[in-house]
Order: sequence, then C-alpha cells, then structure tokens
Amino acid sequence: MKKSIFLLFGLGVFFNAFSQSDYREGYIITNNNDTIDGFIDYRKTYHCRFKNQLPNREFITYTPGEIFGYGFVEDKFYISKVMPISEYFTSKVFLECLIRGSVSLYRNSTGYYIEKDDIGIYKLDEKDSKIITEEGKSMIIHKKRYIGILTYLLQDCNSINSQIQHLKLLEKSLVQLIEQYNKCVSSKYIHYQASKPWIKAEIGVYTGIISSDLKFKSNQYDLNVQPLNSSESFTLGTTVYISWPRSRDRVSMNVGAFYLNTKFRLYNSISKTNGVDYFDAKIETKELKIPLGIQYKIPIDRLSPFLNVGISSSFYLDKSAKYILETENNNVVQTYEYELFNYNNLNLGLWVGLGAEYDISKKLNGIFEIRYEITNGIVDSEVEGYSSGYSHLYFLFGIKFK
Repeated sequence: MKKSIFLLFGLGVFFNAFSQSDYREGYIITNNNDTIDGFIDYRKTYHCRFKNQLPNREFITYTPGEIFGYGFVEDKFYISKVMPISEYFTSKVFLECLIRGSVSLYRNSTGYYIEKDDIGIYKLDEKDSKIITEEGKSMIIHKKRYIGILTYLLQDCNSINSQIQHLKLLEKSLVQLIEQYNKCVSSKYIHYQASKPWIKAEIGVYTGIISSDLKFKSNQYDLNVQPLNSSESFTLGTTVYISWPRSRDRVSMNVGAFYLNTKFRLYNSISKTNGVDYFDAKIETKELKIPLGIQYKIPIDRLSPFLNVGISSSFYLDKSAKYILETENNNVVQTYEYELFNYNNLNLGLWVGLGAEYDISKKLNGIFEIRYEITNGIVDSEVEGYSSGYSHLYFLFGIKFK
C-alpha cells in the first residue's frame, strides 16, 4: 500500500512537470533583421512565446508575421511564411526551416516544403490514386509527385539528378539532398540542426539499494503462518540509452543490466501435545536482471524529470530454496532437509521508474531514480501447490556519459 501511494505521488509530480512550459535558450529575429536573445517555449510551434530571462513569469507572444522568425541555440529554427490554407485564401504561418539557402527545405505537421530563391514554395508529397482501366478494372497508382518537383527545381545540378529518382520522402534523405544541391551551385546555406546527430547512444552507470518482497504461498500450512522478511540488496548496474535527438529529443529506448542478490527466511514453530515442530525456510537468489524500457524526459533548465516504463527478464546466476523441518516428540528430535520447490527458468516482469537527471557538465549528467518492478514469481508454474509473488523497489544513483 505504501509503495502504491509513493508511486502515485511520484506520477503526480511528473505529470505536473509535464504540464509546464519548456523554455529553452533561443532568439527571435525581428522584421528589421535584429536578433534578440532570450528563452522560448520549445513546445509551441504555431506561435512564439518569448521571455527575456528565466525564471521570469512574464512572456511575449509573437504570431507569424510579427517577427521574421525564431530559433533555439544549435537547434530548430522557425520562419514566417505565407502559405495557402485553401484554394482561395492564404495565411502566415511558422514553418520549421531545416535548410536555408539558394534552395530551402521546410517542414510542418502536414509535410515537407521546398523553396528556390523567389520562385515559390512547393509541397513535397506522394499519394495513391485510383484509376479505371479500359477493361473496367480498378487500379491503385502510387504517384511520387515530389520526384517531379525536385527534378524541376534542382535541374541545374547534374550530379544529383539520378539520386532524385530513387529518393524517399524522409527528413534525412531530403536534408542530405538539399545540402548537396547548395554545395553543388556554390550557395551559402545554413543547416540549423547540423550539430545534432540523427541517432545518439549514451551510457549510464548505477549503484543503489533494491528492496525485494516475496509473497509465498503453498499447500503446506506451516509456510503460510507468517510472511517472509523483505530482502535488501546492494546493486551495481549499467544502462545504454538510444535516442533520436532531431525527431524525438524527449524519448529514448534503454536496455540495462543489474546484479541482484536476495535472501529470504521464514522461521516458525508450532507447539503440539508431545513437543514442538520448528520450520526454517531459506530462499536465496543471485540474479542478472535485464530491463528494457522507454523513457520520456522533460527538460527544465538543467534539471530533467523523467518517466521510465518497460519489461524485464532475470537470469539466475545461483539459486536455492532449502527447507528444514525439526520435529520434537517426547524429547526425541528428528531433522528433515529438502529443496522447497523448483525455480522457474526465466523470471519476467513489468517495471516503472520515476527520476531526474541533472546537467553536471556538457559530458556528464547525475541521475536519481526510484523504480518499481513486479514479476511472475520464482516458482516453476509446473509445481503444484506452490505460487509466489515477487517484486522489487529500486533506489538508484548514477552518472550518464553523454
């Protein structure tokens, strides 16, 4: 019950952080071509919410047309452009500018756009069209209209013409093509996210404490008299984080490895008419846990709260389940010792973690995380009369190498 309350409290704190604005270091460019540095809400793209400094609560909202554009340091840049919103009407909107040069590449929620000097902006798209053949049969034709547009606009660079015919409508492919074109025609250009990799790997090293609980049930009445003790274990572990900074800078996948050593004991005695029965159960595991998860992180200045969810597997490095029964009848003592049950071959589970990262330096982050894991137990499902519930509460401290 305490773990559930603690987890719900942590989730409440996380989602409160999620609801807050995400101001990052950036700048605006006025219509007079003046640059003003400050902080901009990273989550708003249809307008620019600007602050001169943090943690100032006051902000100024700029709509498309009121400024030339706005951007973030070594990151995204948005430019104000007039775009058609219907067959008869146009409107000024902010487009994300991926490449800006003789030929520029833009993006918004509806797709990709290309502009060459003052010729105009063209949408790069593809669509399926249904046609009826002379025989009366229907066919679906996939039209890559972006191929024709790129061929027409980039025809003055012969070295990329053949590349266009096999191009896929993906950000990475388009960015590389437009970069090549601007180099080909000796045009100066800006690639706004050039310093951000398409994919990034980071390594974290952890230490901490794991508190484990084993709820054990059997058809032997003596094992159900009282619960097993909790087990506290020192742990060491590592995690590899894979992220996509250009497209999903808040989301990453992670896979880790943690060492766990649990020790549970049940000691009980039952008085009888002619003596006493003593029960001693010792359950011990040494495990290598492999958690696989997805992380969602919310940057707030140098502190970044995060939420982890995932699945886990655990491999036994060593295990035992000894059961000792000592029976005393009329001052005669007999001792019996045997294995209590068979372990399952693989321990599977679900886990959730809440924590925060703190920027120590450009290459190093400090991490604290509280993680809760529930598994399918340790008893082999084929063993009749036995079942178990197996859970872990992690308190982890670590560093991440960026």
